[in-house]
Amino acid sequence: KGCVEGYPVLTKFGLSGVLQSVNPTTGVHNVFVPSCGAICYLQPDQVIRPIKAAVSEDVSTQYGEGKVMKYRLQDDAYEIRLTWGNAMLYAKAATFDRIDDRMEDKGGFGMGWILKFFYSREESKDDGAPRSRSNSVSMLSQSGRSVKSAA
Repeated sequence: KGCVEGYPVLTKFGLSGVLQSVNPTTGVHNVFVPSCGAICYLQPDQVIRPIKAAVSEDVSTQYGEGKVMKYRLQDDAYEIRLTWGNAMLYAKAATFDRIDDRMEDKGGFGMGWILKFFYSREESKDDGAPRSRSNSVSMLSQSGRSVKSAA
């Protein structure tokens, strides 16, 4: 679909986020949604297309820097709140640049490390058998003790 890891995408749920990784075994797309701080695990058909910037990302326009407040699929336009004043800019993708200052590029505490942890560990190497993450979820029982979910 033209989506590239590390770049913004639009999901079929109307959320925009940054494609963090694609699991080569299952095809699951891990998308970080900055507007709500969530990671979504999506099937390939749930990622619609690449976009210039996700909601809540910083951008640079000819009028100064701003933050994407909304993406409108129907006319492929972005609503950008400029950092100065209370100005709102309605712009097409060609008229601004995404400011990609994710913390993992600076060696900080970004989201990339957790995805690398789950998908690069030795025991997660493909051994030919289908794999499920159902055993990786823990929950609290009513007694307050942690129990591991059974598959």
